[in-house]
Amino acid sequence: MRREGERFQQVRVDIDGVQFVNCTFDSCALIYRGGPLPMFTNCTFSNPQFAFDDAAKRTVTLLRSMATPAGGMQQIVRSTFPELFAAR
Repeated sequence: MRREGERFQQVRVDIDGVQFVNCTFDSCALIYRGGPLPMFTNCTFSNPQFAFDDAAKRTVTLLRSMATPAGGMQQIVRSTFPELFAAR
């Protein structure tokens, strides 16, 4: 699906498999469920939020639980996703 030149304001936007072109997102929650990756081309974002549902939410929950010191797998998560922990 392709959405072009649209303005999204204070809504939840399902992004799985959508190609957004020249769209504006203002105070929106971008919802990813773990399906096909979205594409954003020449879009603008103001105060966005990401939210995860379904398979994506379960994956994030797993990674969070593994990344805690009590989980004992913190180093595995860090070495798997080094770009998330890189100093900037």
